[in-house]
Amino acid sequence: MPCGSHLLKASIMHDVPSPCTGVCRVDNATGYCLGCRRTMDEIAEWPLLGAGAKRAVLARLAGRAVPSFRK
Repeated sequence: MPCGSHLLKASIMHDVPSPCTGVCRVDNATGYCLGCRRTMDEIAEWPLLGAGAKRAVLARLAGRAVPSFRK
């Protein structure tokens, strides 16, 4: 096993999964994605965040109203 690969594997195994649902449309009224309720900044920053910061984003999502789908 290459040096450091066990750390990468541990990082991947304990990473916080993305809340993305594949419904990638932004509600102009709220600025939230209709699928995951994140802002564009939160979506763009997700891959760069540590596990603690990702959990903080998820906690904020729980308090956001579920956007309605508009045609």
